[in-house]
Amino acid sequence: MICVHKEITLRSFEMLHMIGLFVQLTKTVSHNERRFEPLDIHVKRVWDWSDWFVVSIRLIGFTLSVSSILWNTPEDKLGMVTAFAIVAYAAPQFLYLPGRIRPRSFITLEIVLSASFALYTFALGTENAVGYFYIPMFVIGCLSTMRTLYWVVPAGLLAFPLLLMGIGDREMDFYLSIVANLALFTAFGFGFGVFVRQKQEQANMLRLIEQKNAELERTIRQVERVTLLEERSRMSRELHDTVGHSLTASIVAMEAVRTLMKRDPQSAEQRLNELIRFSRENLDRFRRTVHEMAMNELKLPIGELLRQAAEGFGAQTGTKMIIEIDPIPADPPEAVKLALLRCLQEALTNAKKHGGSTEIQIRLRMTGHTYCFDVRDNGSGFESMESGFGISGMKERIESLRGSFRIESAIGEGTAITCIIPMGVNEWNLSNC
Repeated sequence: MICVHKEITLRSFEMLHMIGLFVQLTKTVSHNERRFEPLDIHVKRVWDWSDWFVVSIRLIGFTLSVSSILWNTPEDKLGMVTAFAIVAYAAPQFLYLPGRIRPRSFITLEIVLSASFALYTFALGTENAVGYFYIPMFVIGCLSTMRTLYWVVPAGLLAFPLLLMGIGDREMDFYLSIVANLALFTAFGFGFGVFVRQKQEQANMLRLIEQKNAELERTIRQVERVTLLEERSRMSRELHDTVGHSLTASIVAMEAVRTLMKRDPQSAEQRLNELIRFSRENLDRFRRTVHEMAMNELKLPIGELLRQAAEGFGAQTGTKMIIEIDPIPADPPEAVKLALLRCLQEALTNAKKHGGSTEIQIRLRMTGHTYCFDVRDNGSGFESMESGFGISGMKERIESLRGSFRIESAIGEGTAITCIIPMGVNEWNLSNC
């Protein structure tokens, strides 16, 4: 008698230990479940792959279990058992349909009908009828949240085995194995459900990010259009204020020379030479202004745009140009093109005007998601840099695009200008260029 009591006590501890392992496994799997608790994935929606998987597992488990149960059912009870099995399967399934998923009602009906069917067939003497309840507990675990488990676990893992003990007279190992199997099926189902919810949350976040990226891209394009319109307006004002004024002054001066030619031809020739020099300077300014206003040039690929600007400057000034442009996977936005073009024009002008350069090296490459642009000359260089309007303008253009501008020079060693512009959310790094 004492040995029997010891064995029962030992089995009780084993059962409690199994329940403790189940609770620990549930806590581990649901580490992030509370973060997803407000999510109701069981709303009116179309089924995804997880729903088809759960329903398929339920159908396969029902088919195999009922086939085995019917094989061992007495012939006079066969019709009753078949009808009960159909109701136990079909009734909950009507609560788990595409566009109509009612998890709490499904879980309640599934526990009641599946447990009742298993208990009924077990009472008829079908030993393997208990296995019918395993797959429903897996499905219940898939659809359960932490709040649902508070009543699912007592109903499925405690009440059902206790009712079995009241119906049949089996060894304690039999009931402990049932509790362990139910705990494992429920835990695996719950873990699968948490996994699905996390994947759906990640998919929702990804869709949200894509929407925000699309909105950001539209905003960037709008900003580009506004910036280009402002640039055109500025150039128009500059054309009116500078070129128009210069042409007016030239016309007035030419009329004065025409009058002076009759009285003092020598003075008239001197004034004419000054007027020619003045007109040439104005022509150069006019060409630069018109060139800046010709925004259609930005439709060219960035490599071709920079190459044409450099070769044109080299042909006009007799400067040797060494151009290295690596293949660019995707053409940058017009704002980036405009910034690089203006920096190149300013760098070429400074190299020739202040440094007396005879050779200029130009290189454009892309490192990761960052544009690296270098202009190096063999001019006289300088020891201390005075940040004039041109250099300040280059720096402001690059920094307005979240980029970096660097200029290095030494006496007799020429000047090197580096512009770095990152694309997207990537951070620039001078060491990479």
